[in-house]
Order: sequence, then structure tokens, then C-alpha cells
Amino acid sequence: DSASLDVAVADGMSAMSMAAVKDEKNWATLRVIDDSAPRVWVTEEQILVKQVADQLSLALENAHLFKETQERNQQLSALNEIIVAASQSLDLVEVLGNILDKYMTTIGFDAALVALHNPSNDRLELRVPRNLPAPMEAIFTKRGIVGTLRELVYKKEEVIAFGSIGSDAPQEAKGLQAFGLNAYLGIPLDVKGETVGTLCAFRHASGELGENVLVLAQSVGHQIGSAIENARLFEETRESQQAIARSEGELRALFAAMNDAIIILDRQGRYVRIAPTDPSRLFRPSDEMLGKTLHEVLPRRAADTVMAGIKQALNTGENVKSEYSLPIDGKEYWFDASLSKLNEDQVFLVARDITEQKYNELIQTAITNISEAALTAPDMANLIKTIHSTVESLMPARNFYIALYDERTDTLTFPYYADEQDTAWPPQKPGRGLTSYVLRTSQPMLVTPEVYDELERSAEVRCGGSRGTGWLGVPLRSGAQRLGVMAVQTYDANIRLTEQDRDTLSLIAGQASVAIERKRVQEELAKFKLGLDHSADAVFITDPDGAIVYTNTGFEKVYGFKQEEAVGQNPRLIKSGLSTQDDYQRFWETLLSKNTVSGEITNKAKDGRLVPIAGTNSPILNDAGDIIGFLAVHHDMTTTKQA
Repeated sequence: DSASLDVAVADGMSAMSMAAVKDEKNWATLRVIDDSAPRVWVTEEQILVKQVADQLSLALENAHLFKETQERNQQLSALNEIIVAASQSLDLVEVLGNILDKYMTTIGFDAALVALHNPSNDRLELRVPRNLPAPMEAIFTKRGIVGTLRELVYKKEEVIAFGSIGSDAPQEAKGLQAFGLNAYLGIPLDVKGETVGTLCAFRHASGELGENVLVLAQSVGHQIGSAIENARLFEETRESQQAIARSEGELRALFAAMNDAIIILDRQGRYVRIAPTDPSRLFRPSDEMLGKTLHEVLPRRAADTVMAGIKQALNTGENVKSEYSLPIDGKEYWFDASLSKLNEDQVFLVARDITEQKYNELIQTAITNISEAALTAPDMANLIKTIHSTVESLMPARNFYIALYDERTDTLTFPYYADEQDTAWPPQKPGRGLTSYVLRTSQPMLVTPEVYDELERSAEVRCGGSRGTGWLGVPLRSGAQRLGVMAVQTYDANIRLTEQDRDTLSLIAGQASVAIERKRVQEELAKFKLGLDHSADAVFITDPDGAIVYTNTGFEKVYGFKQEEAVGQNPRLIKSGLSTQDDYQRFWETLLSKNTVSGEITNKAKDGRLVPIAGTNSPILNDAGDIIGFLAVHHDMTTTKQA
């Protein structure tokens, strides 16, 4: 190939020259010289030289490629080590330190640093130094990096590199020689298109910086940028997680302190989420409720109430209030539920335990009802019927009775009973039944089948009447006086009377005792008054001061004064004047000493007639023994005297 083979004859020599590697630099040539005598190179010789040159060219090219491959592998190996160093920690300072150590070892530099931009003061600050001369590091630490090569790289956002500080070096490089540094490499650090700092490396010795050093520097710059981003994300994530953990901890502590049940329900009444509040107010454990509907979990009445609230809240968008009760661990709990719309398909329910409040309200209502019935019920049977309906509003009391005890006759009577199995009970002496047991011990008693068996074995009680699955009895008392027993019974194995029922019935028994005693007194007084009203004798009652407050029809017949004429007057109204002052003084002294005065006396009627009287006069005492009035019964002896 005459284009690539040069043949020359000069100075008694002949030569052939051929480029072994020909490119823009034409950096290798093969020359064959014959210095014995000028000659002409034959074609075969030229072909041979050309073939040798081609082989030499190929060998040199392979060697060049091998060298480049080695250098590239070294770079990749170094870069891989740097990547590994960057991944060993998420602490930014530690990561940057590891990268700088590997980087300096790879490129043969003596010192390095990473400076990062601080947004709070808009300054480039030394973050990680490695082997910097002590005076140089002190200056960077104290004065910052203003006016240095590091700032120049950061501002220009481009690589600045030189193997020696010559006339063409930046003005900012002149100060490096004072620290014995003569070579410099600075690259900007980029995170998602934003320059956040610089990586700078220094070397004491001068010398050209190869292309591989610059390429590796840029790769390292990308790795540092990624490390910075990862560290930032890690720090943000950690702070976020810490904030979440604090928030969750606070919420859990708050929830744990709350008695309210906080629940998310969907349109079908399905449990979606249950907050970790006090689990004692949940009808079932939360894991048994999630995914199920209200009607699969709650009693029907409560489920219907909450479902109605869900529909109203979703349809109107308004906050809906409702109340419902649930049997939890053998006790009835009342809840005040607030339902609010969370989204188009879900509601937020907060159920507050109002059991104590509701219990107090129900008890107060019950007591009020019984108190009013004591005043308005026409007779004892109707009063006890009201007591029964009141008790039934507080507990399962379909089977209910009251037994009244008469101490004078030692007899139990049953003025009211409602029982699914037993019929009327006749009056009887106290025996060995449960009613007699409570009357005898004056203690409330809750009897389960197990307790009943034990009582029978101990001979404390004997079965009387149909035996149920639960019995509850409480004493009725008025002070120290035993009035009787109030009892509730159930025959349904699914209905269990509880200790709460026992306590409730005991509270009701106090008011019921007062009402029953009042009604019994009223009925006795009614009988007494009926007897007085129809008595032929003159009967009148005064207050403690002696003013007449009551007269019967016999008083008008004996003395002629109508009731309206006598009430408010003093008994002197019927005084005849025949008794001496001493007689009256002894009369009142006897009464005021709480004794009765009986005997004959002559009084005067309205028309002036003198009426011979056989009288009994007594003080009326209250339970404390104080005089609250006086009672007089005067029998007209006129006919007897005339006979």
C-alpha cells in the first residue's frame, strides 16, 4: 500500500517506513533499514514489511486496550469500594469520611475535604476534613471558606483541577503553596440538580492529573450526592418516625386513659377500626369484632339503635346522639353514643360509659315513683304494683313478690305476687324458706343454683314452691322493725340476676319500706279515723298548745258545736266552771307529764246545758317521746244519770 509505505534511498542506505498505529497522533512507525548499499525494495519485501507492521499495529492496539481496561477496572474497583464505604452507614459525617479515605487512596492525593452549604446562614461550611494541614483547617473552621477554591467550585458549579500552580491557575489557588500544596481537584456536589457543596482534594507533589482521575472524581461526586440525599432522607425519616412514635405514644397513653370506646363503622355497620382505649368497655375483644357487623356482635336492640344513628349521620351529615345498654361481664352498662360522618361510607363513633350516671338517674326516678305512689296509690296492692313495675325497669323482675310480716301474730302475708309458675300463697308462719331466711338474717341475698344447693345441704333452707335458676331477696325494715321481704325470681337459665341487681334492689327496698310503712299507717289511720268519725262519743284532738284541730260528729251531738265552730278554739269552749282551779292544774300537770287522765267531769254544751261526762284524756307522743298533741274521748252520761 503505497499510501502507508514509504521507501527512501539516501547516504548509501535504503529504508522502508510504515505507520504501525495511525491515528490523529500517528504515534508509532515501523522502519526497515539496509545500510549495506542502496537498493530497490522488491514487492515481496514491501509486502512482508507491511504484514509485520499490521501485526505490530494490532499488538500495540491490544496492549493499549488492555491498559485502558486495567485502568477502567481499577477505577471501577475504586468506585465500588467508595460505594461500599458510602453504604456502611447512614450517618452523613461517617459516610463522607469513609468516601474521602477511599478516594484519597485511589487517586494518590494527600488531603481532602467536603464542604456543604448551610441554608440557615447561606454559607459554605467545612463539614468533613481529612489530613488537612493544621493551620489550613484552623482557618477554614474559624473564618469559613469564603474566597477559597472551594467556594469558587461551588459558585461556578464546575470542576476545577490543576496538577501544578502555574500562571494559569486561579487567583484563589495561590494560597495553597503556603501550606505546601501544589495540585488541586475540586468538584461540585449535586443533589437532584441542586449544588449543595464541594469535594476538594490536595496533593503536595506537582504532576499532571490524568483523565481517569477526573472521571473518577465526577463519579465520586455523584456518590457523595447520593450519600447526602440518603442521609437527609434517613434523618427526615428518623425524625418523622420519632415524631410519629411520640405521637403514637401520646395517643396510646391518651387512649389507655380513656374509658370511651372509639370505633369506625361503615355503612353496613361493619367494624372497620377500634381504637386501643380501655377494653373493659368493649362488648367483645376487638379482634373478635373487626370485620363483623353490629348485628353479628351486639344484642339486637343495641345494634338497631346504633344502625339507626349510622344511617342518620351519613344521610344528614349531622352529629347524631343515642343511648343504648350492653350486658358486659354480667353487668349492664349504659353508653352515650356520638356518631359523626367520616366520609361517604363511614362514621366515627365515640361511646361514653354513662352507667353510673344512668344508674343514678334510674334509681332517682324509681325512688320518686315509689314516693309519689305512697301518696297517690289508693291502697297497699296498688302501691306494691307500682313498686313492681319500678323494679322491673331496673332488672329482670317478671317474677316478683312482697311478703309483709306482722310481729304481733308472727305471720307472713303476701299482699302482692307475680309468678310464672306458682299460684297464690296463703298467710303462714316464718319457716325455712328463702323468704324466712332473709327475714331472719335481715341481710340481702342473691341465690344461684349452687348457693341454693349449699344452703339446703347446711339445712339453712328448705325448698318451698317452684325452684328457679336465680332468686334475689332483700329485707324491708322501718328502723329496727322488720316489715317483710321483697324478692325477685327467674326461671330462665339465660337470665342471671347479678350483684348489681342485689345492690339496686337493696336501694329500692329502703324507699319501698318507707312507702309501705306509710301506706300501712295511712290505712290504719283511715280505719281509726273511720271509727272515730262514726263514734257516738265526743272525740277531739288538740295541738300541743291546746288548740282544737279535730272533732268528730259525736262532738257535735254531745256539745252542739259543729266542727268548723270548734276547730281553732281552746277546750275551755266546753268548760262548765264547776271544777276548781286546783282540779284544772292537776289535770294539765298529769297530761304534760305524759300520763292519761280519766274520770267524771261536768261540761257545758253550746245551748248551756250541763253535760255529765266520763272522759279519757291522753297525750299523743311521737317516736321520740315528745308530746305532739292531746286526744280526748268524752262519753255522755246524761241518760245513765237520769236512770
